[in-house]
Amino acid sequence: MHREASVMTLRPEYSLGHSAYNAFLHAEVGEEANGIKLTVLTALTRLGVDPWQEAARLADLPRDVAVTALAASIARLPPLSPGGTWKTADAEAIAARLANFLPNHSTAPLQQPKSRARSSHGGATAAPAPAAAAAASAPKPKATLSTWLLWGVANNKDAYLAMEIRHAAILREHGATRVVSAWGEDVPDGKVTDYKGAVKATPDEKVVYAWIEWPSKAVRDAAWPKVMADPRMHEGKDSMPFDPRRMIHGGFAPILDV
Repeated sequence: MHREASVMTLRPEYSLGHSAYNAFLHAEVGEEANGIKLTVLTALTRLGVDPWQEAARLADLPRDVAVTALAASIARLPPLSPGGTWKTADAEAIAARLANFLPNHSTAPLQQPKSRARSSHGGATAAPAPAAAAAASAPKPKATLSTWLLWGVANNKDAYLAMEIRHAAILREHGATRVVSAWGEDVPDGKVTDYKGAVKATPDEKVVYAWIEWPSKAVRDAAWPKVMADPRMHEGKDSMPFDPRRMIHGGFAPILDV
C-alpha cells in the first residue's frame, strides 16, 4: 500500500537555505566544555525559543535594545564551563558581537490573498462605514497577550541595566515572552501631573519605564508569585539602584498593535 507522506513547507524567509537570518543563527556564542561550538540556533532552541521568530524580533528592535534582549537570553543559558557563571559584561559583549550578524530589519511577511466577502445570498456585502472600516482594518494584537507596565526612578544607569538583565532572565524562565526596560531621555515637566511627580523623582534621578509581555493573563498570574519568590530577584536588595517604594505598576491588555 502506498502512503503519501505529508510535507511541512516553511515560509521562504525561514527556509534554512534562503534565510536572511542564517549569518546570525549560525554565529558562534562560544565553545562548550566538550569542544563543540555553540551557535545561536542551538542556544535559542535550548531555551525553548523559536530561533527564526526571535531573530526576526531582534532585527526589528533598535540595535542597543536588541543587544540587551540578546544578553538576557544568553544569561539564561547554562555556563559554557562546568561550575562557571555568566557575568553580565560577558553576556553583553557576546550579544553585541552577535547582533552585528542581524539584518537591518526583519523579512517582510508574505501577503495573504484577499477574497471579497459575500453575503449569504451570494452577493457582495455592503461597504462598512468609514469608522467601522478603520476599526476592522486596524492591526489587532494577540487576543491573549497581557502586559505588565512599570514606572520608577533610578540614579545609576549601568547598575540599573545589570539588575534589569538579571531580572529579565528570570522573567523569561517563568514564561514572559518579552522584557523591555527604558531609561528616561525626554521626560518634560507637566502642568497638572507628569512622570517625575508620579514617582517623586529628585533632580539627580532618572525616570525609568519597563514592560513585560506575557502570552496570557493566566500565565502571568501563575508566574508572578514564583518570580517574586525566586531568591535571585532579591540579590543585592540592600544596594539596589532603584527605589521599589516609588514604583507604579499594573497589568494591561493591548487593544491595538501597529
